[in-house]
Amino acid sequence: MDMRGTLLELISSPIHQLNLLKKTFLFWHCIIDELLDVIIRSAHLKFNQSAFLTSIDVVST
Repeated sequence: MDMRGTLLELISSPIHQLNLLKKTFLFWHCIIDELLDVIIRSAHLKFNQSAFLTSIDVVST
């Protein structure tokens, strides 16, 4: 019982809460960063593909 109370005190300490907040922020930062990379890569591929297709149309006409 005493060990349980100590664990609850540790979890509710401001330092621990700040560490959890930092880890949560870093986790979401990594996920958002990866999603932005995928979106940017996809946009580049679509832009390059449309530019390539436009250049084929210009050459073929």
